Amino acid sequence: MRLERIPVFLGLGVLLLGEAGEASPGRSQAKTQDALGPALEEALAQPSRFDRLQRLTASLAGLDAENVDEAVAVFELEHWWLSDAEIDLFMEAWTRFDPASAVEYAARWPWRTQRPEALAAAVQAWALRDPEEAARKVEELAQTNPRIRGKLVDNLLTGWVQSGRPGALEYTAAAPSGTWPVSAMVIAAGQTRRLRVPAVLEWADGVVQGELPEDLRKNVFRRVTGMASRQDPEAVAAWVEKHAGRAYADQGTRILAERWVSMNPEAVLRWVSASIPADERTMLLRHAFSRWLIEDFSDAAAWVEAASADPRHDPAFAAYANVLAQRDPEAALPWAEKIQDEGLRLTSLERIAASWYRRDPVAAETWLESSALEEAARKRVRQAPDRRPARPLDRP
Repeated sequence: MRLERIPVFLGLGVLLLGEAGEASPGRSQAKTQDALGPALEEALAQPSRFDRLQRLTASLAGLDAENVDEAVAVFELEHWWLSDAEIDLFMEAWTRFDPASAVEYAARWPWRTQRPEALAAAVQAWALRDPEEAARKVEELAQTNPRIRGKLVDNLLTGWVQSGRPGALEYTAAAPSGTWPVSAMVIAAGQTRRLRVPAVLEWADGVVQGELPEDLRKNVFRRVTGMASRQDPEAVAAWVEKHAGRAYADQGTRILAERWVSMNPEAVLRWVSASIPADERTMLLRHAFSRWLIEDFSDAAAWVEAASADPRHDPAFAAYANVLAQRDPEAALPWAEKIQDEGLRLTSLERIAASWYRRDPVAAETWLESSALEEAARKRVRQAPDRRPARPLDRP
């Protein structure tokens, strides 16, 4: 239920109006002082969010330096019901012809709870047109209010990347290294959306093989791997293989496997088995299969139960046995026994036995005495700490 509308009258002397922008075709009537206000009011009164945004976009296409005061008055009057999307549209329309004034007004947006959204939208829209100037304004604003810097930088970088102009990574490199992971994520997301695969991989090649700090290049590589793999995992697989062994690419295969397993787990297992070096393959296969078990236990279980006893399947058997051990340790034993690699098999058996010993020490001890585990391993099983959550004490 909407609150009764309360008119709010604020001075508009803080506005610095620039040159008028171009009006969209068919909306010359919105250029007059007595037409824009009613059009905005009518748009904001629409009960349907779709209709409201559609009409608001059409009306704001006629916003310029001559009628911006009228638009400000309407938005101040309607502030109780404004959504983030409506604020964003207003700020973006204003920045088309006078970004500095739009940001100045947003920084003083009369309602504190809406101010961060207004300011972020204005900065992003400004960066889309002139990222260097927008960056200078962000640094100026951050001097007086350091707490807002993170949000403003995120929006600055988003607009910067969408502008297609260079410099976003260099700007990031000059910032404290603690900000690099988030900034790299914003930049990689924007480039992936703007360029798509494989163009974003070509862009990332230039970044990771360039002169930026290694930790920043590493963050870019990881973010691009994760985002592009959701669109074209096969292309990303070839790209990750090309960069294998480089310091910045140390997590590439793991990140790709995590994303890919959600879409085509069997393809991931085939890729890892065929393309990943042996020293990394076992851990990666086990990690990927464990992820599959978490996301779709029934399909993963059906796959492993149909798999032959083959060294390539050892990590899957180990992961499956480990999951079963949490529910029924005795049922997990046959799957550990199928593991061909002796070291992995014994490690898996020891892990199952420890879980079993915490649940039923008598039955576990009976199995231990006739097991293939050495005495040192049996001792570790008997002394393994109970990592299950403690139960609350019974109250009298």
